[in-house]
Amino acid sequence: VPCIDLAAEPEESQSLKADASLPESRFKLRPEQSYKKETKASRLGKSTGRWTQKEHVLFIEGLKIYGKNWKKVESYIGTRTGTQIRSHAQKFFNRIRKEFSTEDPSKYVIDNMSDETIKRIVLEH
Repeated sequence: VPCIDLAAEPEESQSLKADASLPESRFKLRPEQSYKKETKASRLGKSTGRWTQKEHVLFIEGLKIYGKNWKKVESYIGTRTGTQIRSHAQKFFNRIRKEFSTEDPSKYVIDNMSDETIKRIVLEH
């Protein structure tokens, strides 16, 4: 069985150390930079974080009008990306599936949710 010298440095780290010509400023953040990753939503000027009651109502209305056509729902809401909307829909549908014991939560929302039911769910959200 070959013996591995754990004290030996890998070739990659030796080559990085050898290249001392790399400017140190290359690894420093400028004042306008942040460690926080810029998201697609923030680049597009869309909301991030928790959904507001207004956004949730628009989501349900958009779902009732356009079904699972997420591009149109995205345009209808206006403040969320398609990815955010699909993620919200998945969580929302799981909740509807559980609360109302239905196999097709999107159909249930479209067929059975009145404005009063939507208001109740939004207030609990």
